[in-house]
Amino acid sequence: MNEINEYYVQAELAQAAYATLSTGEPSQSELLKVGMTFSQAENFASQWRVVAQYNHSETIEWIDELGITHEVVTSNGLSATVFENVDGQRYLAARGTEITDLNDIATDVIDIGALGTAEHQAQYAALSAQVQTWLDNDVLLPGFTVAGHSLGGFLATNLALDIPADVAHTYLYNAPGVTGVINGDLLGGIVNALSPGTPIAIPAVVSITNIVAADDVVSLVGLYVAPPIVLTVESQSPIGAHFIAGVTDALAVYSLFATIDPSVSIETISGILNAFPGDTENILESALAAAGAVYGKSYPCSETDRDIYYTNLYELQNVVAAGGQGTIVSLANLPVAEISAMAKSDPAALFALLQLSPIAITGMSQSYVPNDGSLDVENYSAQWFEDRASFLFYRYNKSALPRMEGSITFEDFTNPDMTAEANSYSRQGDFYKFGSAAGEELGGWDGNDHLYGMDGEDKLQGLGGDDYLEGGKGQDALSGGIGNDTFVVIGTDSDYDTFDGGADIDTIRGSDGDDTIRVHDFNPASSVEFIDGHLGYNTIAGTDLNDTIDLSQTIVLNIDKIDGGGGVDKITGSAGNDIIYGGAGGDTLNGGGGENWLYGGTGMDTYIVGEGINHLIDEDRLGIIKDQQGNVLNGGVWQKVGTGQYQQLVTATTATMNSPFTIQLGEGQQVVLESFTSGDYGITLVDSILPATTADTTLIGAADVDDTLGDTGGNDLIQGLGGDDLLYGGAGGNDRLEGGAGRDNLQAGDGDDVLVGGSERDIFLANFGSDRLYADEELSVAAAVAQGEGTASGLQGEWLDGRAGDDTVVGGAGDDLLLGGRGDDILIGGAGNDNIDGDLETISVGRDWVATRSVGNNTYSTSYSHAAIIDPGEGGNDVIYSGGGDDWVNGGRGNDWIDGSDVLVVGLSHFSWYLEAA
Repeated sequence: MNEINEYYVQAELAQAAYATLSTGEPSQSELLKVGMTFSQAENFASQWRVVAQYNHSETIEWIDELGITHEVVTSNGLSATVFENVDGQRYLAARGTEITDLNDIATDVIDIGALGTAEHQAQYAALSAQVQTWLDNDVLLPGFTVAGHSLGGFLATNLALDIPADVAHTYLYNAPGVTGVINGDLLGGIVNALSPGTPIAIPAVVSITNIVAADDVVSLVGLYVAPPIVLTVESQSPIGAHFIAGVTDALAVYSLFATIDPSVSIETISGILNAFPGDTENILESALAAAGAVYGKSYPCSETDRDIYYTNLYELQNVVAAGGQGTIVSLANLPVAEISAMAKSDPAALFALLQLSPIAITGMSQSYVPNDGSLDVENYSAQWFEDRASFLFYRYNKSALPRMEGSITFEDFTNPDMTAEANSYSRQGDFYKFGSAAGEELGGWDGNDHLYGMDGEDKLQGLGGDDYLEGGKGQDALSGGIGNDTFVVIGTDSDYDTFDGGADIDTIRGSDGDDTIRVHDFNPASSVEFIDGHLGYNTIAGTDLNDTIDLSQTIVLNIDKIDGGGGVDKITGSAGNDIIYGGAGGDTLNGGGGENWLYGGTGMDTYIVGEGINHLIDEDRLGIIKDQQGNVLNGGVWQKVGTGQYQQLVTATTATMNSPFTIQLGEGQQVVLESFTSGDYGITLVDSILPATTADTTLIGAADVDDTLGDTGGNDLIQGLGGDDLLYGGAGGNDRLEGGAGRDNLQAGDGDDVLVGGSERDIFLANFGSDRLYADEELSVAAAVAQGEGTASGLQGEWLDGRAGDDTVVGGAGDDLLLGGRGDDILIGGAGNDNIDGDLETISVGRDWVATRSVGNNTYSTSYSHAAIIDPGEGGNDVIYSGGGDDWVNGGRGNDWIDGSDVLVVGLSHFSWYLEAA
């Protein structure tokens, strides 16, 4: 057993000696009378039995004046008890002074105070005789231990001096010394002069432990017989400090701490107890609560119920005994830097810092508190460690707080009783406030305030001064006010914060680790001049809502990416080099200045370019690219105009194709489409020179005869010449079908066929393969688009159906019907009033087909006679130029690019977009 544990055991025996007890189990009711609590008495009775108790009594005869003899039973006040523990070991305890016992008081004052020896003391004479009797009867065995409080301690001292061979150890509690005042004045003066603070010489064979409570006066009487071991007790009045119950209460905590850490010293424990500020009536409960918190226990202080104190203490003792030992470190008097360093390296010290406890219990084999992330060092900033360590230091060292104007005040909203302040709430002072999980409004004043929201949804307002604000977890609103304020974000939080820098130069800053600065609506009105991710991998992130993140007026440093997340976001980068992710949804990404990388994610994203160099990487290869004036730069057909050079047919914007597709906007301004292939972003690349066709076989019909000509299976040239001809390439090969004069029906086969109608109204039905259909003559795409702005004939035009495959379909001057069918098609309407549908296909059509338009309730529909069409249920990404005339355009399914000033119908497209529409 640790010696501190033994101090507690012997103190309880000294207290129990005050009770009137019978042999056997100690009476709990009697123990209650001498100051034990219910649980304390129950615990004591379960561990001890009474072997014998001696209470001095003496019958005195006296004869009165009439000669009558009388007997009077008197007592000199001595009471001594022999206790036996569950292991059969026996101990002696002598009762001390009882305020109600005049004999004890007389003994103390006269025999001890004046004479300082037991030579003339009746109590000691009776005790000595009774002990000898017990030794003779084996009630006590040589080598026993004796304990005593106050007078009991004085008696125990003299017993040890008289029979050192029989007394193994003596424990004194607030006991007076020897020599007294009369003799002590002279002797004490000599001793103090020769060796100040040294007790009188005691034979080496006598072993005495002298325990005294701070501020006890009885122990100051006489000279110490052993160096005093000074305890901190709750009552610091001279009378209150003397009582054995208070000493036992204090030693219960000392013993608990010694059970936790057998190497801990009395001085360390006393230092911890003395550190607790405020009312000394609760220091034991405060120490117990601090220790209990380490083991996941909550022990609120009670000023009126000591039994709760012991109930909690016994519970904690059992937890510790089951394997909860560690090393107790007192943080109370450590410098701020040392507290901070310990908390960063040891979870036990970090837990103490969170609890603002002066006790850290390190080296435990297991943790008793939930692993909720609160002990993860990366969740706290370096400033938090410094400020929290300062809070703990000043709480337990209030005299160190500055006392001039502009001092500091600490508050903890998790533990409202935890404060440390000087010149409370001085406007010029600095406030350090720590919020709770409940969420608070934390405000500073005119000083340089440090506000920590911690968990919960907090509102932090720095007001004047250069303030430091950390929102912590939860959706927080941070307002700096006047001064150069710093908003700090630690780690990753799924909730977003709002920032209002206010006047002067304000900064959002990350920590030493990986941080996510999450915002929902951040713009120049937020008045934040700098965002600095600091160390680690850092992200400015949005939410799953529709976010606005505008960094155009903010200098961004040490940010690895800007990520909008879900929702339809609008993100504007800074003047520097940014990496921006739009995430899912149709986002608008503006890189701003510098060289930027814009990642669109899924959805139809819009990219605003024109400042600096912008690299575009779009997950589904969609998106609208606009310049700073809102002009669409991408989409449509880009025709080759030189080696690696392309030009957009409508806008004349130029681009270079050298692995990435680079659109040139001006000096130092580029849009780079990474990993580009034709069709991405609605951009279709075509050559300015039409591919040549070669024929293995040429089939020519007769003039003015309605011919039916089919291919041979090779690459055939089939010319109908005059007449209403039927030409088809169904046997395979890459065929060229030329209708010539007459109303011809041209049907492609499975190859990549070219169908040219000639004059009059023709029907074109493509098939599998990438076919090219021309109403009148074969043209380049650029020439076809230009022709479409020409003069319309006013006549019914051609029926052109691309069907399956990636086809090019070009109308003429009449009112044509253009169907794209399946595949990614180029549809160019021509000059007439055309009906264009990106995805429909023909079932059947006769030469007398008629298209009839109808409009009603903003619904546009076209019906056909002598023809039947079908929706194949799938569509491609089509490029449609409606050309001149009054055209009706339906993009259909897919992601279509449409140029026109006509009636445009989005149709079933997941996304449809176009340059201009009326």
